[in-house]
Amino acid sequence: MYKRQGEDSDGRIYLVKELYQSQQTVNQLAPQITAMSASHTVTATIADHDAEDRATLGEHGIKTLPADKRVKTGLDAVAERLKVAGDGKPRLYIVRDATTGQDTRLGEMRRPVSTEQEFPGYVWSATNAGRAAAALPLDLVHREAYLAKGDPDSWRLGLAVFRRALENRGDE
Repeated sequence: MYKRQGEDSDGRIYLVKELYQSQQTVNQLAPQITAMSASHTVTATIADHDAEDRATLGEHGIKTLPADKRVKTGLDAVAERLKVAGDGKPRLYIVRDATTGQDTRLGEMRRPVSTEQEFPGYVWSATNAGRAAAALPLDLVHREAYLAKGDPDSWRLGLAVFRRALENRGDE
């Protein structure tokens, strides 16, 4: 999955384009990512921590920052951006028709085929066997959220790093 997003002067983040595909290797997706980014200034490309995948992206000229894998921190960041701010608008948007291509396999399985479709199915279990979700080991909590949604929640993984990258872009 690849998302091209940007932030406006009021701090609203917009998902402008995304590549939402399954069953493809990073090596297969990298040329598409490069093409989707070609005419844009890229502040940061945030990737999962998998060293091999990040190295593969690097081989294609895509420099990456590792995602912030803290579950609660990521969920809080997304929830905070979805709240309506003082101007009456939230701080997270998805542009209509942002998804490029269609993953027919996911569609046939009745799974989300875009970030927009993930939201209604995103269910976070409040408790597990009587224990608060916050008390569960993070990997177990993440696994449950992943299974409930069926997809990695890239916004949860990337928002904190994206925010930091935007704040630090003038430091280089």
